[in-house]
Amino acid sequence: MSRPLRILFTIPNFKTAGSQYVLLALIARLNKHNFNVIVGIENHWDEAKKVIPVSDLVELPKLFKVSKIRFLKQYIKVLKKNQIDLVHSWDYKSNYLEPLACRLSGVKYLYTKKNNSWSRSWQLKSLFSHFIAYDQPEMKKRFFSNKHYANKIKLIPHGVDLLKFFPLEKISHSTFNMCYVGTINENKNQLFILKAMLNLPETIHLNVFGKADVNYKKELDVFIENNDIKDRVHFYGYISQSQLPEIFRIQDVLVLSSLEEGFPVCLLEAMACGLPVLSSDSGGGAKFMLNTMVDDCLFSIYETDDFNHKILNLTHNPNLYKSLRSKGLDLVHKKFSIEREVNSYVELYTNL
Repeated sequence: MSRPLRILFTIPNFKTAGSQYVLLALIARLNKHNFNVIVGIENHWDEAKKVIPVSDLVELPKLFKVSKIRFLKQYIKVLKKNQIDLVHSWDYKSNYLEPLACRLSGVKYLYTKKNNSWSRSWQLKSLFSHFIAYDQPEMKKRFFSNKHYANKIKLIPHGVDLLKFFPLEKISHSTFNMCYVGTINENKNQLFILKAMLNLPETIHLNVFGKADVNYKKELDVFIENNDIKDRVHFYGYISQSQLPEIFRIQDVLVLSSLEEGFPVCLLEAMACGLPVLSSDSGGGAKFMLNTMVDDCLFSIYETDDFNHKILNLTHNPNLYKSLRSKGLDLVHKKFSIEREVNSYVELYTNL
C-alpha cells in the first residue's frame, strides 16, 4: 500500500495572514489516510503552535535575510528532510524561488492566487509553478489569459465553514447598524462610509471591528470630530473569527468599501450568518460571489449617492431586506461552503 501524500502548506504566519482560517479548515478536513500535512511558516512561531502541533511545523527560510542561493539550498533541505511530495503555497508574496526550489527537487508546486498584485516576480512564480488555483474569474482575465497557463490553472473559490457561521437569533436594537470587519487602512477605504453617513439619517450607525493603521485611524478620527458624528461611529478593535456570529446578531448590514479587493471572504461569512451585505465593485471578487444580487448589493466608490440609495432601500423596504438575507444564505450554502473548496483541492492534489 502506498504511503499518504506528504503536503507542505506554506504561509507567512498564523497571526496576521488572512488565509490562516481557510488553511486550518482545509487541514481539518483532509483524509489523514491519504494526506500527511506539514505546515511551513516564516515567523510568529508561538502563534502557530497554538493551532498546529509542533511536530507538524517547520520554519521556512526568510528571503530578506539570506541570499537567493542560500534560500534555495535551505528550502531544498526542508523539502528533502520532510520527504515532501507537494508544496501548496498560501503566501501572498511573489517569491519565485519557492517553485524553483521545488523544480530542482522534483517536488510539485501549487499556489493559490488571492490578491490582485502582478509583476515580473509573479510571472516567474507562475512560470515555475506546476499548478495555480485562483479564487475568482476576473483573475483569469487579468493574469492567466496566456495560452501557456491553459492547462495549469483552476478556479477554486474560497468557502465558509457552515458549522461555525450560521444565523443566530437577532438582538433587538434601536439604531440601524452598519458594520465593517477587518483591517482599517487606506485601501479598505472606511473614510468613504464616513462621508456617506453625512447624508444618512442619524439613526444609521457604523460599528467597526478590526486592527487599525495608526495614521489612517488618525485621519478617520479627525473627520469624525470635524463632522460631529462621533456618537454614530464606534470602533471596537480586533475580534477573533469565532466571535463574528455573535457580533452579527446586533448588526443590520455588513459594508465593504475597499479600493482593491481579491476575494472578500467576510462577505460570505456575514451572509452565512443571515446578514445582508453591501460591497464596492473592486477587483471582481464581490461581483462574482454576489451573483444575482449585484444590483442591490454592489455600489460605486466614486460617489456616495449610490451607496446611500442602497442603504436607504434596506432601511425602508423590509421585503427587500428579507429577500437579500434569504438569497445570501442560499448562495453560501449552494456555492461557497468549505466542503466544496476542500473537495476541489483534494481532486487537484490527487491529479497532481
